Amino acid sequence: MGSETMRRFNESDLHDSRMCGVEFRQTEEGVVVSLLLDRIQHGGTGYSEATLVFVACRFVGLELDCLGMRFTGGDIAASYCRDRSALLDSLAQPGAAFRGMPIDPGEMDGLLHFRVELIAPGGAIDIVARGCSWEGRGSEGSETADQ
Repeated sequence: MGSETMRRFNESDLHDSRMCGVEFRQTEEGVVVSLLLDRIQHGGTGYSEATLVFVACRFVGLELDCLGMRFTGGDIAASYCRDRSALLDSLAQPGAAFRGMPIDPGEMDGLLHFRVELIAPGGAIDIVARGCSWEGRGSEGSETADQ
């Protein structure tokens, strides 16, 4: 369920974890986006490698300052998941299109807005997807909006 996905993502507390990379893969089910992380361990005693995998992605917005990321080590300031946001609302408007590609009515139903903000001036990543899952030692299970 979408609300469970939001709860688990929002409770995952990525603050002070490090974003090390972003990967895009085309699959039969759609585009998969992976964030490669050095995830801070509970209590801040160290890091463990983890991958946050977003499934059935429809939109990804990257606004990253690579020099800023270098200065801050890619540290994450905040992250959240929402089922309502200005981004989702704008994409769901009748007649909406993104870079000329029309968005069908109802296509946004069940999609969630995930946002990961890096410490300034690092930037942010916005992902509109069906759900997400964790892989690796710093993982916490998986959730999708239609489970």
